[in-house]
Amino acid sequence: MLLVIVWGEVMLAHVASLQGEIAAENALGEESFYSGKTNPSCIYTNPEFASVGLTEEMARKKGINYKVGKFPFKANGKAIIRKNIKRYWVCIF
Repeated sequence: MLLVIVWGEVMLAHVASLQGEIAAENALGEESFYSGKTNPSCIYTNPEFASVGLTEEMARKKGINYKVGKFPFKANGKAIIRKNIKRYWVCIF
């Protein structure tokens, strides 16, 4: 039997751990809340992908002024070892 659960968020261990802490705090009478706005997300492929926060498109739609910075992989030791230096990171701030 195959069970498939479709969820609108990325499901990673660190997220579940935080949600467990929040549940425990609430069970003890605290008012803790979870927000996925700053949850890091990653995909273990080659190349690897990761993100946190707003995308450039989301910032533009919200009318937020932002700058885009690029950082070359060739400055990263792991990328050099894997001969993956033609790519770059994009940072939106």
